[in-house]
Amino acid sequence: MRYPIALIISFLLTALIILPATAETGEYKWGIGIQGNYPLWGGLSIKYLGFHPIDLLVIGRIYLNKSENDSSFVGAVSCSLLETKYSRTYIMIGGGGRSKRQDWQDWRYYPKRVIPPDEYTEPIVLKRSERSSTLGVGIMFGNEFILFSRYGFNLEFGQGIGRVHEKVEYPDPKASELTDLDRRDEAWFQSSFVFGFGFHVYF
Repeated sequence: MRYPIALIISFLLTALIILPATAETGEYKWGIGIQGNYPLWGGLSIKYLGFHPIDLLVIGRIYLNKSENDSSFVGAVSCSLLETKYSRTYIMIGGGGRSKRQDWQDWRYYPKRVIPPDEYTEPIVLKRSERSSTLGVGIMFGNEFILFSRYGFNLEFGQGIGRVHEKVEYPDPKASELTDLDRRDEAWFQSSFVFGFGFHVYF
């Protein structure tokens, strides 16, 4: 538990103190921070400002565990529409993907059968695997507020569309004898309102 906390503290110190202290005042080339966008992506964010007013942005996160993972990555291009000393209004186009997995080693299944109310149904313990992946693109409008010429807070909203694929299966051999399990392997297109906010330090 101490190692992740130390890693987060080191990242914050680097982003808030060390990198800004080593940068020259004036035009900044890089930005680093945290960006979240509902419902698809969120995580650590890196901006490249070398082509300003057109900026490049990547956002990613990786969460890995023995029984589950949740990872996403997105790339985007933003173009400034209006800039002042304290704010920047922009339009952004981006696309990316998200992958999720969750495995239940001791998932309890209660057979679907009619029994008297006073009788207990013994559950069947199975292995259940749930997987989903999303590929999406979107367009967003946003506004970034600049504090002390180096720190930026942004709010953005827009419209996204993507393809969602979900799969539910039961690798346990006992499941092959059960016909009323919720097995699923389907894909569909889905559109959604997108809302996001973030914080960046420029250097």
